[in-house]
Amino acid sequence: MDRLMEGVLSIKEGQLLIPVVLAVLGTYAIKGLNGLVHMRRLARQEFLALYCESKAQSDVWLSTVVRHHFGAYLPPALIRQLLASDQPARALLDVCEGWDLIDRDEDTGRLVWRRWYHQTRLRRCMWKWTLRVTNVLVAFLAIAVVMSVLRSSPAAGVALIYWILVAEAVVLAVCCLQAEEKIKAAEVALGRWLAMG
Repeated sequence: MDRLMEGVLSIKEGQLLIPVVLAVLGTYAIKGLNGLVHMRRLARQEFLALYCESKAQSDVWLSTVVRHHFGAYLPPALIRQLLASDQPARALLDVCEGWDLIDRDEDTGRLVWRRWYHQTRLRRCMWKWTLRVTNVLVAFLAIAVVMSVLRSSPAAGVALIYWILVAEAVVLAVCCLQAEEKIKAAEVALGRWLAMG
């Protein structure tokens, strides 16, 4: 282990130590967030176990069960509509994946896209392209900064700032990719199960 650390420290006068430390800190942060999510899931399981089976037809129970299993609070009327389809589990899963992109209009009761830039197919297409281009640009920025740090060997404080910038760029690129995929999946699922175009 000591040889490994000496090897890492000797590369580029210790400039690679910063990303190693950031990776270790990032790992602990992800473990901590995962622990919080796990605790919330256990609380939902306890609620479902304690909730009386005689109230299985209640709206609260139905919404909570769907939230526990699929990850989104759907209106009970919509859940019942999806349960009446020929593939209820897949319908619930697909709609729950795109649920945070849509909302129920209070006046008409219709389901509508939540954000103005999702309202039409053209706007969604433009937004997906914007996310894709941003993803590529940010990824190239991260690569350029890494190459710059490795070639120039800046001072430790400056290198730390550069590596933090790289970490932020990677997170932003992943978020853009996930948002684009979510919109794609939501378009297909909501069009199929809820006839939203």
